[in-house]
Amino acid sequence: MINVGGYDNHAKVSQIRYEQPKLSKRKPIEFSPKGLWTPRIDPDNIAYNSLFQPFNLNQYIYPRPPIDMGRVDILQLNECGINVLRMPLKFPGTNYKIPQELSACETLIRRVAEYAKFINPNHDDCFCHITHDSSMVNSGEYHRFPGFHGDGIQGTKLTPKVNVEHSYIMTTNPPTEFCLQPFFLKHLDEAKHNFFLEFDKQAHDVNVFGSLPEHLYLIDPYMVHRTPQITMRCSRTFIRITYAFTELQHPKNTINPHFKGQKYDKRVDIRENLTPNEFDPPYHLYGLSKVDEKLKEERDWAAQFTEETK
Repeated sequence: MINVGGYDNHAKVSQIRYEQPKLSKRKPIEFSPKGLWTPRIDPDNIAYNSLFQPFNLNQYIYPRPPIDMGRVDILQLNECGINVLRMPLKFPGTNYKIPQELSACETLIRRVAEYAKFINPNHDDCFCHITHDSSMVNSGEYHRFPGFHGDGIQGTKLTPKVNVEHSYIMTTNPPTEFCLQPFFLKHLDEAKHNFFLEFDKQAHDVNVFGSLPEHLYLIDPYMVHRTPQITMRCSRTFIRITYAFTELQHPKNTINPHFKGQKYDKRVDIRENLTPNEFDPPYHLYGLSKVDEKLKEERDWAAQFTEETK
C-alpha cells in the first residue's frame, strides 16, 4: 500500500496559518441572487446526486472528479489585498454583504451565488463563508493544509448527520491535486480515527490528478484533495466559498462587521486527538478482496511479455 501524503507531512490543525484582519464598517456591497436558469455544468457528475443529502461515509467508495466551472479573471482577483478565513458572506434569510476590502472578489462571489441559488432549492437557508489567502510560499512548504483531506467531513459533533456542505474553490499555480479512487472508511470509528491520515494511507499516486490553475471548481466532502508541496518560491492564491446548513463556528473565523454575532467559544479541535488506523481496510466488508501483489506482478509481466512478442 503506497503512502502518498505521509503521516509526517500531514499538518495538525494547530499548524494551520491564521490571520485576523479588522475590516471596516463602510457600506458593504449588498445583493441577493436571482437564481435565474443557467446550464448545469457537468450534469452527469454523480456529485449532484449527493450534494444536498446527509453526510454518508459510504460515498467515499464512489470517486467523482471536481466540477470544473471554467476560468476566472485572475487579474481582477489580484487586486484583493487582504486575506480572510471563513468570513461570513450571508446567514440564513439575509442578503450577501461583501466588505469593501473584498470588492475585487465581487464578480466571482456573484457568479458563485447565482449558480448556487439555481442548483440549491434551499440556498436561502444556507450559511455562506469565504476564505481568501494570497501569500508568498517558500520552496518545501505548503500553502494550505498538506495531506489528503475532504472539506466538510462531519464527525461525532454532527449526529445525526445533516446535508453536506459544498464549496467553490480556485487556486493559482501550482493547483490543487485530487485523488480519484475509492476510499474505505465505513469500518472506522469517527470518534477515534483520523480520516485524513487514512486518506494518506490508502491513496495511490497513480490516481492523483492536478486541477487547472485559475479555474473555478465545485467540490463536495467526497472529493479527496490536497495542496501540493511548493518546489519553487512563489505567490499563490487560494479562494474558497463554502455553503453549509450549519454555521462554521470557529473562534478564528474572520469577522464580517456587517452581521451581528460571530462570537464563538474557544474549543479543542477533535482532530488534534484522533489517531491513525494501523490496519488495512477489511475489504470483505465491502464485498471485495485484495489482489495478491505477487499474482499482480505475474499478470503484469505476462502482459508485457505478450506485448513484446507481438
